[in-house]
Amino acid sequence: MPSENSAVPSETVQGMLQFITEIAAEIPSGPDRPLMSNMEAPVDSIFGIELTPPNILLFRALIFSFFFQPVLLYSTWFLFPDLGKNRKRLSWTLTFFCAVLLVSTGIAEVGHVRLTIYSFLGWDKIAGPDATLFSYWTPTLHKWILQFRSGKDDQNAISTIKLVTTIMSYRTSDSWASFQDSITLAWEQLVPLLLDAETWKGLLGCWMRWVVSLPIFSLKPLEQPQLFSVSRPYLLGGGGRVLFSLESYPRDNWFISILSGYFVGYCLGDLVLGLLHYRKELDPASGWMHHTLYVGLVFKVAQKGQLGIFLAAGALLEVPTIFLASGNMFPHLREDFWFPLTFFIFRIVFVAGMLHEVTFNYPIPWEGVFVYFLALSIHVFWFVKYLKGRKRRALRAQKVKQEALERQKEQEQVQEQQDRGESMALMSPSLPSEKSLTALENEMGDVYSTGVASLAGHGGANTIQLRPKNSVARA
Repeated sequence: MPSENSAVPSETVQGMLQFITEIAAEIPSGPDRPLMSNMEAPVDSIFGIELTPPNILLFRALIFSFFFQPVLLYSTWFLFPDLGKNRKRLSWTLTFFCAVLLVSTGIAEVGHVRLTIYSFLGWDKIAGPDATLFSYWTPTLHKWILQFRSGKDDQNAISTIKLVTTIMSYRTSDSWASFQDSITLAWEQLVPLLLDAETWKGLLGCWMRWVVSLPIFSLKPLEQPQLFSVSRPYLLGGGGRVLFSLESYPRDNWFISILSGYFVGYCLGDLVLGLLHYRKELDPASGWMHHTLYVGLVFKVAQKGQLGIFLAAGALLEVPTIFLASGNMFPHLREDFWFPLTFFIFRIVFVAGMLHEVTFNYPIPWEGVFVYFLALSIHVFWFVKYLKGRKRRALRAQKVKQEALERQKEQEQVQEQQDRGESMALMSPSLPSEKSLTALENEMGDVYSTGVASLAGHGGANTIQLRPKNSVARA
């Protein structure tokens, strides 16, 4: 068993991983009660990838990411039910979150950007290799975190980590009895630890000290990025100065392993969930082929121990994906400025710089050079296709707008003619209708009859009798 001093987690993440690895190595045969007599030999590699601590972390992050994708999708679907009405919008959900994670965390590994930000904030002048954001801004909190539940109180936490690591390292056989023994042992020894409050306090202390020791919070002085080619300065021109230098990026570490594992888990989870919920939106090129090739690419670079190059070249490429995915998920956020601009900068200019770097300056196999060349060619093809489609959509929109203006003009002309006809009808003299003439004639007939009767009463026999013109009698 490790000593009391070695039970305290290291101040660095790599030390923490080494600590867990040492615990697992000290108990190869498991606890006191053997689980099985025919233990399988430990596996040294999976898919040709050597099981080093960074690669083990890669596979664990992959498994976690794969099972985390349904949680992410269904949670977003629950918060935004309208996404389910259009499965194309739903299909961009996992892509959006993966792009945000890769960009926001991967940018910390870009030496040029990190150096510029730290210099602007004045952090590059902070002395001491152990300086962090917490020790500089909140020294009291930092001191309390380092002392919280430390020493002997960590024993339960360390025992829990030790037990979990042991159970995960078992190589069970096909025997159902052996499997039952594994479950029984885990239940008997793990449950009492989980029910103990001291266990959770110790785990909280370990976790807090682990967080404040992350390299992303480190403020130790940064070295100037490599701006000159070491091997072939005469091929670069301008005194050998380069803008993109992979010599400025860190080598493989825990951070890169976690991000690479998450990306592979996203690719696999997106395909599985796509078969269930948005099968028609799984494009053969950008869906099946893209995800399958990138899973193989990550495994290939993991075999070579070059995951750092994959992250350096892949994280910033997802900047335009954020704008594309958000515009597809929420149409009111769609725009035609930031996506093409960021696509040109990060998918064409940046990849072209990386292609130049790996071709002339960085020791990388020819397959890596071919991958960069293929990526640049595909991105140029996509960008030209996007510009043509945008021009075609603009012409179609202009045509629709012109047709709408013509229809509006025709309606205005018809309305103007109708208004003009009504005005002329109001201005012309009105002529009596046939019904008006008949009523007037009847009225005049009554007047004539009344006049005749009056004259007959006063004028005697010699009086002329007036009759209506339709009368045939004479006086």
